[in-house]
Amino acid sequence: MSTTLLPPDNVLSPSQLAGNEEDADAAPRTERIITTTSRQRRHLLIPPLNFALVADDVYRSGHPLEINYPFLEHLSLKTIVYIGDRSDTDNAEYRAWALDHGITWLHFDAKSAKEPFIENDREVIRNTLEIILDRRNLPVLVHSNKGKHRVGVLVGVMRTLIQGWSLATIFDEYIKFANGKGDADLEFIEMFDEPVEYDIRYAPSFLNISWVWPLSLSFSHHLL
Repeated sequence: MSTTLLPPDNVLSPSQLAGNEEDADAAPRTERIITTTSRQRRHLLIPPLNFALVADDVYRSGHPLEINYPFLEHLSLKTIVYIGDRSDTDNAEYRAWALDHGITWLHFDAKSAKEPFIENDREVIRNTLEIILDRRNLPVLVHSNKGKHRVGVLVGVMRTLIQGWSLATIFDEYIKFANGKGDADLEFIEMFDEPVEYDIRYAPSFLNISWVWPLSLSFSHHLL
């Protein structure tokens, strides 16, 4: 229960206190406690765990909770992409909320990379990038369970392939959210070379054409 402490109704001023030091029992202090009602809580805008702006109309976060829904509604999202291993049954209520608000909800099943047994899924990263590279899908929220590693890898690949960031800057951003260095993830970001298709007519403003155009091995320009 959230509480707000208001000043007591009968708090004495410094001058009054000076004149009444000898009367310790005079004017006892009282406090009023105001509770936050459920209606007031619905108006609080609380972002999901590790929420951040990645680029214009592209957001990242951990898995949203019901308390985060009012905040997400203010983003006017068109698409939500969940990269994670929670089942569709576990996400049924969340997915229903998204669909009720006209949001396309997509789930790419992927486990967090753990050497040497589980690697990052190249196809999931490529498919998510192709969604982001079509501004008809924006604004978009891409999230995993905690908004650290899986989404961190996706954002890292986006930074290097789409925006032309330096690896040092990309790694710094990854580490900030991941609370530590994941060597396998950083190596994956650096070595990612899957072809990613996009339609130049619907390319978002953050796509660095001058950087992407020479990368014929990494990008194919798919025109309808």
